[in-house]
Parts: sequence; C-alpha cells; structure tokens
Amino acid sequence: MSEFIARSMQARSAGSTDAAGSFEVVGAVAEAIVEEVGALVQASVHAITARARALIDTDTTTL
Repeated sequence: MSEFIARSMQARSAGSTDAAGSFEVVGAVAEAIVEEVGALVQASVHAITARARALIDTDTTTL
C-alpha cells in the first residue's frame, strides 16, 4: 500500500490532474489491492496447509 501512496504522490507532484493521470492513480490503486489480496490468500493457504499437516501428524491413531 505504501507503494500506491508513493505512486499517487508522484503523479500529483507531476501535475497529473487530467484523465491520464487519474487512470494512472486508479491503476496504482487496483494493483495495490491485487497485491494485498494475493498476499492474504497466500498467507491463508500456508496457514491452512500447516494446520492440516499438524492434524494429520497428531491424528494418525484414528485412521
């Protein structure tokens, strides 16, 4: 998200107030959101996998 802030500040300091500058800011926001969601999904998958492995390792007697 800090990368988005840097990009939007850069676009504003360059005087990008036209449509192209707006699209650049919107694109930066979209990219930041995609990166954040991807990181959350990856962390969730790792947590679920670790929990499943722990359950498999400790629950072999009931199989």
